Amino acid sequence: MLSYGDIAGMIDHALLKPNLTDEDIIRGCRVADFHGVAAVCVRPGDVRLAAEILKNSKVLVTTVIGFPHGTTTTRCKVAEAEEAISHGAKELDMVINIGKMKSGAYDYVKEDVKAVVEAAHRHQVRVKVIFE
Repeated sequence: MLSYGDIAGMIDHALLKPNLTDEDIIRGCRVADFHGVAAVCVRPGDVRLAAEILKNSKVLVTTVIGFPHGTTTTRCKVAEAEEAISHGAKELDMVINIGKMKSGAYDYVKEDVKAVVEAAHRHQVRVKVIFE
């Protein structure tokens, strides 16, 4: 039987709504820390703030790359990943380019994912590829 802590430790707490204030981010990070969730997923511009709030916590700071549609160029996704990592992100949720996937442009999708993963892995940062 899983305990509350076991279940909480498998949850990512998302703070991605566009209208969240800094105070909302701070409060959300504190709630996540209190409950011991696995990660807080914040907007790229909030990574530095979340990393500061959670610097003494086991909760990972995660952000999204190519959010929400995955349609930014590979170069933009890599730059976004590198900046997020430099600001304290320990995990990235990369949005796959669903339009390219649906078009059958599998080589494009593969290279897009590969570029972000390689950039992240140079810094020992995990990447999850998501469909939004």
